[in-house]
Amino acid sequence: MQRSFATVVAVYDHDRANRVVNLPGDACMTRLREALAKGCEPAELLRVVFVNRNTESLLLALRDGGLVTGVTDESWRLAIDQKNLNDRDVILLAASRTAGAPARADLVQRVPSFGYLIARVVRALGLGDEGAAGR
Repeated sequence: MQRSFATVVAVYDHDRANRVVNLPGDACMTRLREALAKGCEPAELLRVVFVNRNTESLLLALRDGGLVTGVTDESWRLAIDQKNLNDRDVILLAASRTAGAPARADLVQRVPSFGYLIARVVRALGLGDEGAAGR
């Protein structure tokens, strides 16, 4: 993170975040957040949100629900099976740009932890109830 003085929300798979910063799997959340913030300037603007179920669940729901169009079978395979970060970013960006309220509601039905993730991001950004209205 560079000095932009804007809040940055970093979303990590909870089950994999420890490996990013070389902490044991049983490290507490506070220690994990602190380790992830090291080197970030200014660190107080970093908000870390953990996905409780893995990203693959979200990607599978997007694919199986037909909620994202224009993604090749190969990109889906790379994103889900190979955990390719570039393909994941492309798919998630496409989902954020194209999914309307009905699609988001369908996604929360398919992956309930996604609703939790949205609430955490809204809270991390300090949007409160105003931000939740756009869900």
